[in-house]
Amino acid sequence: MKKRILIAALCLLTLCAMLFSCGSDSSSSYPNNGGSASKGDGGAYTTTSESRKIVTTVSVSLNTVDFNRTTADIEAAVAAVGGRITYSNVRPHGEDSDGYASYSVLIPTTQVKPFSDALAAAGEVTERRTSEQDVTEEYVDLESRIATLQEEKARVTALYDEAASTTDRLAVEARLSEITAELNQLTRLRDALQTEVDYTVFSLSVCDTADEVKVNFFVRFGRAFVNAFKVFADAVGYLLIGLVYLLPFVLAGGVLFLILFFIMRHIRKKKQK
Repeated sequence: MKKRILIAALCLLTLCAMLFSCGSDSSSSYPNNGGSASKGDGGAYTTTSESRKIVTTVSVSLNTVDFNRTTADIEAAVAAVGGRITYSNVRPHGEDSDGYASYSVLIPTTQVKPFSDALAAAGEVTERRTSEQDVTEEYVDLESRIATLQEEKARVTALYDEAASTTDRLAVEARLSEITAELNQLTRLRDALQTEVDYTVFSLSVCDTADEVKVNFFVRFGRAFVNAFKVFADAVGYLLIGLVYLLPFVLAGGVLFLILFFIMRHIRKKKQK
């Protein structure tokens, strides 16, 4: 009899937890000016205007006449604000190519302004784009589900202490394992989302514009001549390709012209007779 009562209580707790989770999701409030998640008197999660969960990405393009200095300044600025470079591709200036670099960096959201100022000092900012995504609702939903599972885990743990048989304990342990696995998954999702909020992603591109200033006249003249020849060769190539496409129409037109020519010639000969 005790075994049946314990199993029934476990099933009832599971059903109540599912219903509470659904109820808390539908009763959550997200004001337009909202922010951080907190529980009100009625148990529903609400948000305040002080800390919305915003994921921000920034794209910045820079030109520089001192490529090596600019890239070094950018890397130093990332370290100075406690950021981290997650991707970098640096192509140094060479005889046949200009310097170019691209970075993807994570900057603490609280340090976006100092880092932006450092970028402006490192080179000429030619373009800046910012995008924001409000993930407050998603974050509050995760918090609500985690809290519900934690409460259920406490109740199921209490049932485990009261279990009178091995079968009862195995049933309780199985449910505890399910709850723990789901809790771990939701906690990882919440922490990853919080990391996206705490760090702003900067996508940076740096172009070296000093080439025309540094090279001498003869080098520039040679490059201009080579480029002109390449343009001419490309134009001739496109012309030949166009003629190939037109060739069937030209042949068809020539055959038609010959047919008309012989017909007109035959008619003139008849009139002369």
